[in-house]
Amino acid sequence: MIRDCNHYRFAASLQEIDAAGAMYFGHLLNRAHLAYEALMTCIGFSLEEILSQHGYRLPLVHCEADFLRPVQHGQQVAVVIRLEHLGNSSFRLGYRFLDPAGNLVARVKTVHCAIDAENGRPCPLEAPLRSALAPYRDAP
Repeated sequence: MIRDCNHYRFAASLQEIDAAGAMYFGHLLNRAHLAYEALMTCIGFSLEEILSQHGYRLPLVHCEADFLRPVQHGQQVAVVIRLEHLGNSSFRLGYRFLDPAGNLVARVKTVHCAIDAENGRPCPLEAPLRSALAPYRDAP
């Protein structure tokens, strides 16, 4: 059984809305990153802890987004994260942004690569982190 760590909710704030009345694309990517940070904290690997206590980093090395429907000021949005790929030194997360009716409003994908904090070269993902992420591969 997995914890509900892969669900994140927010309401679009006025500062996130552009002149066209919809969420500016950069803010959607920011919300994906906030959902990622919440996931990592929930599974026991807060980014603060990784940066201060581990010999590796998990930088974002790729991202992509599809904008399907506009997100407007005050709109409630649920973000559901799924582990799409777990490699030796990297992992890919898929984010589904849903409106209150469950309609898909956007999709985001991010790839994070483990790098050695000393030399910046790729390194294997630690077994405990792999184990903490793995259950979210089959998340709905």
